[in-house]
Amino acid sequence: MLDRYWAQNAFNHLMWNVPDFHLIDALDFIDSAVVFDNNVATGSDFVTDVSKDFEGEMCHDVIDFVRNELGFRGCDSASYHQPKNSLIRHIVNNRRANPISLAIVAIDIGHEVGCEFVGIGMPGHFLLRETLDPTAFYDLYHGVDRLGIDECENLFHRLHPSAAFESRFLAPTPYPDIVIRVLNNLRNAYVNAGDRVHLMRVLELREALPDMPLEEQDQLAKLLAVSGRFDDAGDRYEAMGRDAEASRIRAFLN
Repeated sequence: MLDRYWAQNAFNHLMWNVPDFHLIDALDFIDSAVVFDNNVATGSDFVTDVSKDFEGEMCHDVIDFVRNELGFRGCDSASYHQPKNSLIRHIVNNRRANPISLAIVAIDIGHEVGCEFVGIGMPGHFLLRETLDPTAFYDLYHGVDRLGIDECENLFHRLHPSAAFESRFLAPTPYPDIVIRVLNNLRNAYVNAGDRVHLMRVLELREALPDMPLEEQDQLAKLLAVSGRFDDAGDRYEAMGRDAEASRIRAFLN
């Protein structure tokens, strides 16, 4: 990685031009664009290195490998919403993460060794499913046991006691939507921490993906203005059809 601006551009290219991208690459670029630490190995390097030690054959072997041999675990409840649980360099060095980040590690190790998984973005949680078996799910955050559809439904009801379960909750989540979910986790973490600098970087990455909510577009424009990037802020206001605000912000350039 050259610098965080290079990483941001690389992330944009990945989202716009590489339809079959690897999730671990997206997490590497997110990490570098948001916090930038060139002294720590990337998630992609980690996946390539550890996959050489995998000796299993089945998808369940990958789950066991990730959790029991590599030692990955769910982060504790006290730190669950902290940014570190979505930043891949911290994750591979500390082997603790939130459900979606753990799933991404398993998805890419599985891909490397020929055992394919899809991500399942169930409301309030994130699961894995074997690509070739639509009844084989895993909740890597809590363990290695294979879950059936009924067990996934029970898990949903434990998380949402008053909500109705729908079969679509167990549909595979497209990779761009997984990346958006990672960015949303980071956005919420930095909002809660009052960290404007890192929040702005996350929102700039979010622009590379479709359907960015107007609230987030407005939030980014304000952060750019506060940081003195008046022309960039003006561009965002114009994109939202708010030409008067764009002109007002750009007046600070004179």
